[in-house]
Amino acid sequence: MCHICRTSPGYATNDFFVWSQDTIRRRSRSPTWDKRINWLLKELEDSKLQIVPAAQQCYIWNTKCLNHPVEWYTVDDIPKLDHWVMQFENDQSIKMSGWTTGSIRNYWRDQESRPLPLPPLRLSSRWYETIRKSKWTIWWKLEILHAARSSWWRIIHDKLLHRRRLHVTNPVKYPSPACPFYQKEEEDGYHLVVGCHYKWEAWRLGLDIVQYSSQVVQPLDIQQTMLLQYPIAKDVGKRHSLVCLSIVWAAIWKIHWHCLSKQLPWSLPMCLQTIRSTDFLSFDSTD
Repeated sequence: MCHICRTSPGYATNDFFVWSQDTIRRRSRSPTWDKRINWLLKELEDSKLQIVPAAQQCYIWNTKCLNHPVEWYTVDDIPKLDHWVMQFENDQSIKMSGWTTGSIRNYWRDQESRPLPLPPLRLSSRWYETIRKSKWTIWWKLEILHAARSSWWRIIHDKLLHRRRLHVTNPVKYPSPACPFYQKEEEDGYHLVVGCHYKWEAWRLGLDIVQYSSQVVQPLDIQQTMLLQYPIAKDVGKRHSLVCLSIVWAAIWKIHWHCLSKQLPWSLPMCLQTIRSTDFLSFDSTD
């Protein structure tokens, strides 16, 4: 509903616009319409009026502080809100007072092709949509360790069962979102994979065991590589770099759930022994 002036009743948006699946068109004046609606349509055509939803008025103003009902206030009483800016790919920006249905449609269209902006070190459930098909093809063709493939896919799709997620879905069984091994921090997806102090120690030593090609490695580097954010190069060594990561990650994933199921503290020696085992280190990739 919207309120156009002090004395007018509320109107539905459908009184002024025709909606379809992907377009919005302003209605034309017609003798079959109410005279007041025809007058309002004429004022809209001449850009003399602006429709503002009544709900927006309630959000902008605290109704307890108003001296009159919301219906008494006009568009001129509402702040311009020009600090709300619509940003386009060509660095063009439009203030809210200049928004049109056409510019909104163009903005939505650009958003569909724009990579999702993600906070540092954290994931999005739609992260996989930003990965090129060519990277997915390489990832599926590589001889990545089977024990790591499923959980790695969950990392990319933000489907890991970390403590923060479990605490939200079942707070009775999981009363705290804290990491079960490192109680000082909450366990989200990033923390479960590389952010935990104990997990990163396993990563650092495990990558040396599998002879990971990179010389300087940081937690963010591992995270971004596992999210397929970096270019995937064809390695000339014994193992592809992603296969090396899969060996270490499979061991960390296995020991993580083993310690939780047995209610044991994190075991770095057990994790490194798993990496050194015959089933892991004898695994070679064939590009």
